[in-house]
Amino acid sequence: MRSTRHLRKSILSRIIVAAVSIFMIVSYIPDEMLKAYGAEHHTENTTEENDEDAAKVCDDNLKYRTIRTSLGDASGGIITLNGMMPADAEVSINSSKEYSTENLCAYDISITDNSGAEFQPETDSPIRVKIQNPAISEAVSQEQNLRLWHIYDNGIREEIKDFKIKNDTVTFDAAGFSVYEIDNGNPPLRTYHFQMPTDPADNSEYKDYFFQTSSPDDSSYKMICQQIIKNGEKPVFPQLPAHTLRNYTFAGWFVYNKNTDTLSEEPFDFENIAEVTQNEEVILRAVFKSCVYAIFYDQFDGKTEKFPVMATKQGALVHSSEFGNIRDVYGHQTEFLTKISLGDLLINYEDEDQAEGEPPGMLFEGWAVVPEQSSNYNAPSGGSQHDTSLMPSVIKEKIDNGTLEVIKDKEI
Repeated sequence: MRSTRHLRKSILSRIIVAAVSIFMIVSYIPDEMLKAYGAEHHTENTTEENDEDAAKVCDDNLKYRTIRTSLGDASGGIITLNGMMPADAEVSINSSKEYSTENLCAYDISITDNSGAEFQPETDSPIRVKIQNPAISEAVSQEQNLRLWHIYDNGIREEIKDFKIKNDTVTFDAAGFSVYEIDNGNPPLRTYHFQMPTDPADNSEYKDYFFQTSSPDDSSYKMICQQIIKNGEKPVFPQLPAHTLRNYTFAGWFVYNKNTDTLSEEPFDFENIAEVTQNEEVILRAVFKSCVYAIFYDQFDGKTEKFPVMATKQGALVHSSEFGNIRDVYGHQTEFLTKISLGDLLINYEDEDQAEGEPPGMLFEGWAVVPEQSSNYNAPSGGSQHDTSLMPSVIKEKIDNGTLEVIKDKEI
């Protein structure tokens, strides 16, 4: 009996010694080796939940939750969300773009319920976000000025000023989820400043033009008059401005030169963006032009008893002095004029009464201001006042050099 007890004590002592030895060996393995092992064998995100506050449930099936996600990629990021979210919420987090010494990390964060519907918190009930990344602590140790960015789904970039940094963690409150990016403050920025004329008739005085960062359905949307981009990015064409004055049409965004107080000759091209090499501002001003429209109708359709619309062309009114001495159909000197090219209008005349393969009984000769088919109709020779509707006819409208002249005695 005594020998059995002694044997048990001996075995237990050996187990304890072995366990202590293993612990001591593991404790001496460098952290880098452990992290490398983990990165090699762990490629999927892991999510942990803490529902200690699950009792805080709202009427709309929201409850307070803490969800911590470890990314299984080389970034070594850990994202923690704290706040009111759907009781069945699922959090998806992905590294958004390639990292560099300047752009430290970027994560695309989304929250969905079990039906797949995306959840966005209300502005008065944001979710606290903690982004933990080794690159953050390294940048802090080098006394770099970190910047936090929220990048909307449409690409608009917004700088988040209110955030805290502690060791390797950045903490902030989010009222909307898409991409959040952290850089070290060094990448150069180009700011596009949008302005709109107070009076579109002269395009001389301008004020800031505000537009939405995203859809009003997104609770995090804001009204802005500027867009910021980094190198390799493009500004987003903002919501089209409109003006209440009749017959004034948006002609495009033009680059304003402060030094010469002039606008660029051509509208700004949102697709071809110059390299961003320094911090700079570009002022884009909306230009409106007084326009008239020529509506072109196809041949008469006997089935519908209508003239189908074939094309609509726009022409900007300019002072007639640019074209020389122009007079209206009554012989009066006109002040404003537009010329609309007709060269690209394709006429395909069909005659259902003719046998297949036979030429039509009528040939296209020109355009008339009214749908007349009689050769006794005398179309005005000098053009038309106000917006004009033109229809194919056997009557040939007087057209100089393939252009239609639409004239006005006064500017609208």
